[in-house]
Amino acid sequence: MKLLLIDGHALAYRSYYAMIRSPLTNSAGENTSAEFGFLRTLLALRRDQAPDALLVTFDPPGKTFRHETYPEYKAQRAKTPPELKASVGRIQSFLELAGVSQMLMEGYEADDVMASAARRAAAEGWDVLIFSGDKDLCQLVDERVRILRPAVGRKPARELGPEEVAEEFGVPPEKLLDYLSLVGDSADNVPGVSGLGPKGSVKLLREFDGLDDIFANIESIAAAGLRKKLNEGRESAYRARELITLIENLKLDGATADWAQAAPDADGLKSWLVEMDFHTLVGEFEEGREEEEAPEYVLVNSAEALGHLRERLEDATCFAVDTETTGLDPLADDLVGVSLAFGAGDACYLPVAGRCEEGGLELEAIRDALAPALADGGKTKIAQNLKFDAQVLARHGMSIAGPVFDTMLASYCVDPARRSHGLDALALELLGHEMLPYSELFEKGDKEKDIRAVPLERLSHYAAEDADYTFRLADSLEPSLDEAEVRPLFDDIEMPLSPVLGAMEARGILLDAAHLGELSERMGTEREALTARIHEAAGREFTIGSPKQLSQVLFDEMGLPTGRRTKTGFSTDEAVLSELAAEHEIAGWVLEWRELSKLKSTYVDVLPNMADPETGRIHTRFNQAVASTGRLSSSDPNLQNIPIRSELGKEIRRAFIAEPGMQLASFDYSQVELRILAELSGDEALREAFAGDRDIHRWTAAKIAGKEEEEVTREERNRSKVVNYGVLYGMGARGLAGRLRIGRDEAQGFIDDYFGAFPGIRVWMDETLARVRNEGVVATLHGRKRALREINSGNGRIRSFAERVAVNTPIQGTAADLIKIAMIRIHHWLETSPLRASMLLQVHDELLFEALPQEMEELAAGVVREMEGVADFRVPLKVDWAAGDNWLEAH
Repeated sequence: MKLLLIDGHALAYRSYYAMIRSPLTNSAGENTSAEFGFLRTLLALRRDQAPDALLVTFDPPGKTFRHETYPEYKAQRAKTPPELKASVGRIQSFLELAGVSQMLMEGYEADDVMASAARRAAAEGWDVLIFSGDKDLCQLVDERVRILRPAVGRKPARELGPEEVAEEFGVPPEKLLDYLSLVGDSADNVPGVSGLGPKGSVKLLREFDGLDDIFANIESIAAAGLRKKLNEGRESAYRARELITLIENLKLDGATADWAQAAPDADGLKSWLVEMDFHTLVGEFEEGREEEEAPEYVLVNSAEALGHLRERLEDATCFAVDTETTGLDPLADDLVGVSLAFGAGDACYLPVAGRCEEGGLELEAIRDALAPALADGGKTKIAQNLKFDAQVLARHGMSIAGPVFDTMLASYCVDPARRSHGLDALALELLGHEMLPYSELFEKGDKEKDIRAVPLERLSHYAAEDADYTFRLADSLEPSLDEAEVRPLFDDIEMPLSPVLGAMEARGILLDAAHLGELSERMGTEREALTARIHEAAGREFTIGSPKQLSQVLFDEMGLPTGRRTKTGFSTDEAVLSELAAEHEIAGWVLEWRELSKLKSTYVDVLPNMADPETGRIHTRFNQAVASTGRLSSSDPNLQNIPIRSELGKEIRRAFIAEPGMQLASFDYSQVELRILAELSGDEALREAFAGDRDIHRWTAAKIAGKEEEEVTREERNRSKVVNYGVLYGMGARGLAGRLRIGRDEAQGFIDDYFGAFPGIRVWMDETLARVRNEGVVATLHGRKRALREINSGNGRIRSFAERVAVNTPIQGTAADLIKIAMIRIHHWLETSPLRASMLLQVHDELLFEALPQEMEELAAGVVREMEGVADFRVPLKVDWAAGDNWLEAH
């Protein structure tokens, strides 16, 4: 018989903080991260451990006897967030509805309840497994009681018995209490013997029987320093032992067998899960639910099997496809195999000969069988991240055409704020299925991780499962597009854009490696000079890139004014150093040093190694399903973060060049977000400015100050520019004061004057916030939606962030949609045009092309026509363009 004990508070705490950067919320705006993580873990434990009885323990509200004994006990811990407290209450309600036993006792911690339950159950002949990461509980371990430590980061879950405890701590479980009493426990603010670490404590406990024996024979210890530490720490050690000792004889309610799961309240449980928006978990907790049978996938590894597959493909109207490759570069890595799925559980895998250790089919045979179906316009092809698979297959003579459905993009359209649109995450969230992780294909300690060496049977299951659950996800996500009212966004923008991005990635852009080499040498020399200058000003050498050392030099040694405090000292971020630059020139030099170092290591020294050795071209990757606003991002390398205004950034842009005989041309929307704001808000004054093609920032400053435009000073124009763009991001008085380095009252007055001059913007912002608070969703002009349930959060910081997002998303998201539509139209136009022009890059509001100089005017006319014509706004869109031999000249 097995008893499973779970520390409920600890599990809720871990689950809450695991998602702290991207919390899960339900439709009521409640943070449900703790509940979701708790339930997923409970399901996994119940499945993997199959306990005969299960007890979840909780800490009681208020103080325990340990606080009475030692008031400083856990005094350093931050207060539990109100959202987490509410989550624990909901978890307890869930356990009651689910028929899972739970217990808390006034005055005692959850650990004491678990200790008492473990000792009683073990005495009755039960095997006990305690799920907890608390090392104090390891003192309970014996032949009947074991600890299951949760996975942390990359460390997998680990079960600890007597041998494992002795291996980890250096002492057996029966001496662990004395060991912890000597070293103390900083997590609980329990002091041990000051200056005595783990190694010294282990050495003592190997020589003596325990704490009492150590102090009874302290004079026999030869080292005077150690005797002194022990004598001075005697009281602390015994206090620690008193606090760490677990209570093992509490009178617990019910017999051990009574902790077996009772029949759940089916209706109440379902209502609770629906209220939390955990729809996919409803079936997991149904009484008598049968485990899903693992599907038997087919390995297509013979001419006969391939013939049968060919017949299935001829008859199929819809199938999912997935590729296995030797790496993550679709333009260079080898195809290892292809998997297909025709329905739920109906999937197969075709390995490529020579790219697996056992058998395989010749690539030509696979191509002959698959290519006609992949190119058939009457068959729907489903894929997860279609762009990747399409690029891989096209390189091997198998182009995908006709109707397609990308599950990753469907998920992105339905819920762009979802934590992940990856296959594993979607299968778990939407289908309640845990996929075989890629890492588990390889043996522990396998550093090569060569997919070609994975046993074919295992690889076949992994690959076929990917295709299988891609097919199933399409069934789940397809109706969600209509329910979320984002079908046009998916059909008309995101799906048509995918092949456009694929073509841009394949084309790439030529790199002047020689220029970067010269720039690297120059930057290296400049950095050395800056380093010497900084060290001379500091009066000594130190590691400039270390925030801790820099903080010590600037604030402790040089006495410069301090700013915000961090965990490692006072902040030395860009904002702090920018302010300090007025106090001492060393701060400005450090900023220069940082920019040099970052650009050199991120771009100048790295880009030449990323270029195709045969063509010299860089092939960045465009990511559609990342930014919640709809903006594209780029990676490997990221070409969207190269500074535009700094001299170094300009020099890096100079390294992106046209092919001999060609030129680059840059087309950039002019102030597109402010134009969208004018359209959305309907503000007549702002519309008038754009209709008259005025300098919008000078004109804004004139309106605010009540001046003529020619009377506006440069400083006034710069201020109005900050406000114009600050409004787009919901900037308040505090943010504006920081940007302009003025008082908050003055900043608030400036904002008030701004909204007085443009009342339509204020009305639109207020109406937008009211609508989002009511509906919990904000949308772009093209129907791209973003859930903002946090906008009604009781946490002021979280609520304020959601309010800023509510104002910004319709503007930035509409700008993203406009340039995507323009890219699709331009791509189709160029396909039918005789021009030898290619679209190479998209960076925010800019598109970069490569074309013949003699065709540049015709290209410009077409691109400007498509970019300016993507929307029928009352405020005209405007595109600026230029051409040159490199990106800098073109911009």
